[in-house]
Amino acid sequence: AFLWLAESRHALGQNDDALSDVRQALRRRPDDAIAAALHGTLLAEQNRHADAIDAFEEALEIAPTSAEAPETLFKLGTCRQTLGKLDLAEQAFTKAAALAPKEARYREAQGWLYLQLGRHEEAVEALERADHLKGGNVQTLRALGLAAAVGEELLFRGAMLPSLAAWAGFPLAALATATVFGLLHVP
Repeated sequence: AFLWLAESRHALGQNDDALSDVRQALRRRPDDAIAAALHGTLLAEQNRHADAIDAFEEALEIAPTSAEAPETLFKLGTCRQTLGKLDLAEQAFTKAAALAPKEARYREAQGWLYLQLGRHEEAVEALERADHLKGGNVQTLRALGLAAAVGEELLFRGAMLPSLAAWAGFPLAALATATVFGLLHVP
């Protein structure tokens, strides 16, 4: 009952109460990997990453290959990465990807970590794998990015500029399209 209550309170954003409830659940059932993982999640959300790491490691010690293990490993890796323990973060992300080879976010985490480590070839490989798992295609995404830029140029320089130039003259048309272009790109 305490675990369900903790999960409900966590969903409502009542993390202090959820933390109290999950601790009660762990007192009653110290071998509950789900409770230990939720304990880690709650601690991580409070930026208590070192304590969260201990809780995630405890959950993985209880159930190292459970259905929840990949997500627990991902969260463990994220906490380790936050604390600058990059080699240990890599181990966690690699294990998560091995346990759930069709889950893109674990490959994505590996890719961003490899970028942080300066291992660019491995980063590209992991991020391309993540994109493939998401059903995307890196070449298609690159083409879409190029198409957006080309389409924008065609709109401003190929359609708006000639139409306005015919109506108001080229200098005013150039100023107007440049102004509209600039206003659309100001954050």
